[in-house]
Amino acid sequence: MGKNLVRALVPVTFMVATWILWELGGGEVGTREALRGTARIAFLPFILAFVARPLDDLRSSAFSRWLVANRKTLGVSFGLSLSIHLWLILWLFYLSAPSVPDAVTLTDLSIGAPGLAFVFAMVFTSMNRVRASMSAVLWKRIHTFGQYLVWFIFVGCLTESFGHKSPPYSALEYTPFIGALFIAMGIRLGAGLFGPNGRFSQKTA
Repeated sequence: MGKNLVRALVPVTFMVATWILWELGGGEVGTREALRGTARIAFLPFILAFVARPLDDLRSSAFSRWLVANRKTLGVSFGLSLSIHLWLILWLFYLSAPSVPDAVTLTDLSIGAPGLAFVFAMVFTSMNRVRASMSAVLWKRIHTFGQYLVWFIFVGCLTESFGHKSPPYSALEYTPFIGALFIAMGIRLGAGLFGPNGRFSQKTA
């Protein structure tokens, strides 16, 4: 049931994007709002996958064990949801051609675009046959680096949205997401110090 629930995120993302475009139109305004909606939906599986193992290491529970069991599906759902986000970005560029869309900032171009490419690489290497053909060390390095890269991109893009996006949005709309990102990072750092293999645990064992 867990995997089916997580997999539902992709069609939900598609339906939300379609509904927004239906309500606001397929022009720049509707596309910008659809981009915001799909990004927020994709945020959920990312943050859950990001804290799955650390949360279970710190305090195992039925919920943390569910996250660990569905961590791969959460990550793949995040990547597939972002594919819808990517198509909306390309559509926004088409609408604004030959100019760069006002809603796209330097941060979006400099770290957002490479980040999307890395996310799709993570989805590709999550396929069983591809993973089996890779060394465990290489696979772990790609996915560990990718998780931190996506975290950094979310923080950078959300922070820059304060007063830099056109049109500007209230900081209160972004604060909960930024707060969740730093809480998630705190959980990972806490697990690194106090988890079963943490530095503090090893010193006191």
